[in-house]
Amino acid sequence: SDVCSSDLPVEVKGQKIGTVVVTGEPRDEIAEAWDHTSALGAIAIALNAAGIALLYLLFGRVLEPIARLSDGLAGLERRRYEVRLPPPDAMEFAAITARFNALAEALLGLQTENRHLNQRIITVQDDERRTIALDLHDEVGPSLFGLKAMVSSALVSAKTNADTKLSAQMREMLALIEHMQ
Repeated sequence: SDVCSSDLPVEVKGQKIGTVVVTGEPRDEIAEAWDHTSALGAIAIALNAAGIALLYLLFGRVLEPIARLSDGLAGLERRRYEVRLPPPDAMEFAAITARFNALAEALLGLQTENRHLNQRIITVQDDERRTIALDLHDEVGPSLFGLKAMVSSALVSAKTNADTKLSAQMREMLALIEHMQ
């Protein structure tokens, strides 16, 4: 049977005056234990949820400067040297943020300096090209003209002496000089 009972004697001054029957109903005991367990479970779930929310807020506050630093480093990696980090709420990260901003500023300065140096290199190369062109025009051009005049004169002399082999060589030299000019 589902009912459990016990007989307990009742004595007063050493004399038995009767018995007490204690009867337990298992379903009532199980329902009572289940009610207590359900209440404790609900309290545990509520406390866990509150603890998780508190940890989320605390870790969010602590990890926010690290996330900003990570974003800033990603910007530097993409060569965006104008990126700067705002001052953090947590003083522990103030030195790191200051160093990051100083690094970004230095990289921006180096990038600007590199641009100026590249522009200067291009200007120097252009100047050198102009100088070489002037040298070629002023020195090589007249020399080729003089050489051409001399070969032309020798060709006329070779034709007068009827030296065909020498005339052919002189014509080849003239063609080469004209090509160089």
